[in-house]
Amino acid sequence: MTAAWPLHAHLVGIGGAGMSGAARLLAARGVTVTGSDGSPGPGVNAVRASGIPVALGHREENLPPEATLVVRSLAVPDENPEVAAALRRGLDVITYPQLLGRFVSEKIGIAIAGTHGKTSTSGMIAHTLVSAGRDPGVLIGGEVATIGGSSRAGRGDYFVAEACEYRRAFRALRPHVAVITSIEEDHLDYYKDLAEIERAFGEFAAALPREGMLVANGDDPAVMRVVVRAGASRVWTYGLEVPAAVTGRVKMLHRERVEFELCQEGRPVGEVGLRVPGRHNVSNACGAAAACLAVGLSPAEVCAGLSTYPGARRRFEVVGEAGGVIVVDDYAHHPTAVRVVLQAARQRFPLRRVVAVFQPHQGNRTRHLLRDFARALAMGDRVILPEIYFVRESLEERRKISSADLAREIQRLGMAADYVERASDLFPRVLRELRAGDVAVVMGAGDIAGFAQKLVGALRVRAARAGAAASGPAAPELPRMFEPTGVEGL
Repeated sequence: MTAAWPLHAHLVGIGGAGMSGAARLLAARGVTVTGSDGSPGPGVNAVRASGIPVALGHREENLPPEATLVVRSLAVPDENPEVAAALRRGLDVITYPQLLGRFVSEKIGIAIAGTHGKTSTSGMIAHTLVSAGRDPGVLIGGEVATIGGSSRAGRGDYFVAEACEYRRAFRALRPHVAVITSIEEDHLDYYKDLAEIERAFGEFAAALPREGMLVANGDDPAVMRVVVRAGASRVWTYGLEVPAAVTGRVKMLHRERVEFELCQEGRPVGEVGLRVPGRHNVSNACGAAAACLAVGLSPAEVCAGLSTYPGARRRFEVVGEAGGVIVVDDYAHHPTAVRVVLQAARQRFPLRRVVAVFQPHQGNRTRHLLRDFARALAMGDRVILPEIYFVRESLEERRKISSADLAREIQRLGMAADYVERASDLFPRVLRELRAGDVAVVMGAGDIAGFAQKLVGALRVRAARAGAAASGPAAPELPRMFEPTGVEGL
């Protein structure tokens, strides 16, 4: 265990994004870890499965007397009983981004930031380093099977971190390599406009040490504006559309993979058969390649790693097929991400009807980007919308916007869109819509996670019922979790 780490850390909001992985990394360093969260969920379950005790609900007595460090997610306020008790006791209280900064500073840090594309790019970098035998430490926002999930202790010299721009969280990181994948309007409950977002990314880039490397998407104008203003001493650009230090020349778009030629300074250095679809993933792969080359991997190691990258969970994850319906699951919650996911669905399944099931995430984001969301979702043949997954909004803010407004905006574009007001009605509505030959694309960052897996199960039961009805015997009962009364958590 590194001397800088405490004997006992208590994590408040341990089931949140990144926090569950951080808990496992602390435990791997010999730290005794406890935690709490407001409600059960996948993150809490994962932490408990690794042997870390988690209390549900926030109470002062959850804070163990032997704890010396308290880590809280950005969603946890000072008024939280456990945080307030820790402050009264004079304990070291830090945020998740500050903890991530400590992990990054331990090793040669590679931090990936961007409005979208950062999880896929992070996963590709981590997988490629693992594939090349570098055994990196990892803490990212998606689960990749080949690195053991979303986190990895790693004994090697590198640490791969996904850096979030919300509330300028990425300013707590001091990496040796910083990757910026994209910059667009988002988190407008915190940022005033795109100009302020660009300034925040500029602060992230400017924090690089003199010998550090900035890896920037040359195809993104906002990213390039940040590069010019940041004044980093070492910059590598990457992209598909403009001359760059690292480029990908697409040779063949297959339904299940993309073949491209990786070039460095305009010179071909290898071939990649990428197993995740879409031109946007070729761009992500070029960003990953640039970062890996910058820390010393050979072109052959980079191409081999990218060609075996399996994809991340809930990043165009084909969950299964039943009754002639293919079900895809994705975390997309920004208009650009929604658009590229539906484009990838069109590319991979060109002869199928695309049914998009999208749960908007945050009322503020939905309201400010309403038209962009509508144009992106209009790429589906039919769109089904549950109510917005509200996160930080007041009751007054929630009254300003609904998924019904988004459905009407899509309909104005001449496309079919249905708003499902009650959560209990969503599952039966989707089942009624789907028929053999469809591809259902489930998208969202809220509690719609898990919906795609349950949908595949229900489709299998429906197909079994249909087969049994055709042959005569009584059909099996639909499992209770798929009854029209609804799906837990939705």
